[in-house]
Amino acid sequence: MKYSLSLLMFSLMVTAFTLFAEEPVAPDAPLLLKPNVARYDYDAIPKDPLASAFFAATLPGSGQIYNKEYVRGMITGIGFYTGLFVTQYMVSRWEAQNTDTIYVEEYDKLGRWTGKYREFYAAKADKDVKGLPTDEKVVLGISATAMVGCWVFGVIDAYRGAKRYNNHLMACRSEPAIRYALTVDPAYGRVGLQALHRF
Repeated sequence: MKYSLSLLMFSLMVTAFTLFAEEPVAPDAPLLLKPNVARYDYDAIPKDPLASAFFAATLPGSGQIYNKEYVRGMITGIGFYTGLFVTQYMVSRWEAQNTDTIYVEEYDKLGRWTGKYREFYAAKADKDVKGLPTDEKVVLGISATAMVGCWVFGVIDAYRGAKRYNNHLMACRSEPAIRYALTVDPAYGRVGLQALHRF
């Protein structure tokens, strides 16, 4: 309650000063507020290629998103995680195929059977181990290759993407701040000069 009242009072004071500031008062009036709002362009910050590669190596696709290449990041991330999940699924199928389930009766401290069974998993002997069928081996190979390929591509592309971003940034900075364009409106028969200012 105490903090709510403080927040309410602060909001009312800011509103009152803002309302007074919007009124046409003298320039030297004490209630006239002229906030100096700084415009900061986040697109003007250069990207670090090593940081981008680190992000891509840690979380595939995040390096491209850091470079503002969102479509590349989504495609890289989806490719990597799809390959990862399919690979894990195939490995789990192989483990389930070569694992025996053993059920053991459960007894209490007095040696009486509780009517429950406990499950234990034991790997089969080496002579009884079976491999995956051929079609599943192909799927496993494709998914593992896609996973590793997307990871390697993501790291390299993120590193190069940061350099592409910085080169584009330098090219934009070398352009003149004000560009002029000749505009023609055939419908009204007007010709004009348009000035475009880059902030």
